[in-house]
Amino acid sequence: MTHSTIFMKTIKSISIALLIGSCCPDGVEIDRLVLNENEKKLIPYNGNEDVKMIYSNGFEFDFNTDRRATEMHRTDTQHCGDSYSTYELLVVEMHSEIPEFDITLEVTPEEYSPYVNIGINRYYFGFNSLSEPDYEDLEVNGTNFKNVYVLQNQFSDNSIISPKEILYNVQFGIIQIVMTNEDKVNLIP
Repeated sequence: MTHSTIFMKTIKSISIALLIGSCCPDGVEIDRLVLNENEKKLIPYNGNEDVKMIYSNGFEFDFNTDRRATEMHRTDTQHCGDSYSTYELLVVEMHSEIPEFDITLEVTPEEYSPYVNIGINRYYFGFNSLSEPDYEDLEVNGTNFKNVYVLQNQFSDNSIISPKEILYNVQFGIIQIVMTNEDKVNLIP
């Protein structure tokens, strides 16, 4: 066989595989889960706002809200043509340059998952929005906050400075971030 014959057979095999793979029928959407207004309020940040923060050493800075958007996602299926559900995801992205924080907050309809997920610099936290807050009333940095959740990162690495705990409430969002070296980043309400 010549090289061109082998090449043509390879192209033909790949074309047949692509044709067969593209013939898989789409599944049927059996449920569409959309966020209600109360679920959207679990993340209080709007787009294009600055959230004032202060570090333990007195350095003040802003978390800049870069994006607040909803996206539709499809549930995973096991086989070609399986039925699926779609669900709405609210994503809020924030950042600060000094100190460097990249924050992502996500919420889905409670029927899909009741958890509010927060990622800070690749460290992840979450709380069940159906559960009772850890504190009804808590003073943080001289300000009283109502209905505060305590979010622990079970996988924080104490050998580097990283987030290990978040105090969060639905009215203000992130109230405090406690780092592995015990430094704190506090909201300036």
